[in-house]
Amino acid sequence: MGATLQPDGWVAPDDPRDAWVRQHPDGTFEMRFERSVPRPVERVWAAITVPERIADWLGTPIQIDAHVGGKFIVAFPHGRDDMVEGTIVACEPPHLLAFEWGDGIVRWEITPRQGGCLMIFTQTGLNAWWFLGAAAGWMGMVDDILSIACGGTAHEIEGGYRAAVERYKRDYGPFVPGFDVRPTLRNGESPAFVTRAPGGRYTVRYARRMMLPIEKVWAALTEPERLADWLAVAKVDLRVGGEVELTWPTANFAARYVIREIEPPNLMVWGSTDPDNPQAELRWLLFQEDPDFMGTRLVLIETLLPPEHLLSIATGWHAHLHDLPEAALREAPLPWSAEREQARAAREVAELSPRYRERLRRDAPDAV
Repeated sequence: MGATLQPDGWVAPDDPRDAWVRQHPDGTFEMRFERSVPRPVERVWAAITVPERIADWLGTPIQIDAHVGGKFIVAFPHGRDDMVEGTIVACEPPHLLAFEWGDGIVRWEITPRQGGCLMIFTQTGLNAWWFLGAAAGWMGMVDDILSIACGGTAHEIEGGYRAAVERYKRDYGPFVPGFDVRPTLRNGESPAFVTRAPGGRYTVRYARRMMLPIEKVWAALTEPERLADWLAVAKVDLRVGGEVELTWPTANFAARYVIREIEPPNLMVWGSTDPDNPQAELRWLLFQEDPDFMGTRLVLIETLLPPEHLLSIATGWHAHLHDLPEAALREAPLPWSAEREQARAAREVAELSPRYRERLRRDAPDAV
């Protein structure tokens, strides 16, 4: 058994249960599964939109607001703030559902046919390092959806998930260049997930995986010399009740916070000192995952942002977080540099602002 490259760029599996795969011009990959389901369209639609039915095959509760612009949020069962959060970008009950999943789009199409329906699943936007493991995992979940729609239950992948991954590496590896190349520093940079907060304000949440030990990332968040390398000139009194001051000299701007919680090396909460917005906070969470495969997961959440500041803060954090892994890795941190800050600002204007304006028109229209 194996797979064959087709003239149109798709790689076709020998086993029809397996994924079709292809690489896009930007280097990312797409997978596609097809299943004939001997049940009406509505049964499959329920399996992918009713939270209790989704939990049967995904293995964890989810939140879904099934309309365009609604949220699809998965909180994985081991906790530790490990979530996939996305916005629904297409919804035509009971035939089409598409939502963001990390850096890509998950899409379900359900078409009636004699005796039942055809279910087509696709996912785009995966890098080579993640792709084959994700394809092996989705193969099992697609089969579970078929089983649940037919009145059955979920089941384990034959031979287990790891065996399926090894088979996918063997069969598809020649068509997925880089699948065996471990990322050197960062693994994905999804845009901020933006949600409404009380009082007409907003919350932004970033998730980043860095192929670094947690201690190095913690140092880059807490040591003034390292904060200057990637963020701002900093003063830090590292204790509950201590103050954090960040200064950007070229902008003649300073931000001040008070540390509300700290649990090295996993949690730090900076509280607002703004008398007009005292409940606002910045929450830093770090989780050491498999150091050889996942590295350290960083979650940054900033709450209660006023709409007039949302675009600049969202793009600013995105640009600065991009520079964090190199700063965490350096043996000797670089001093704060006006030239580096100007380069970040130029990137915000040229690359990030247009991208975020488009997202905010959808998620926070009063902010653009």
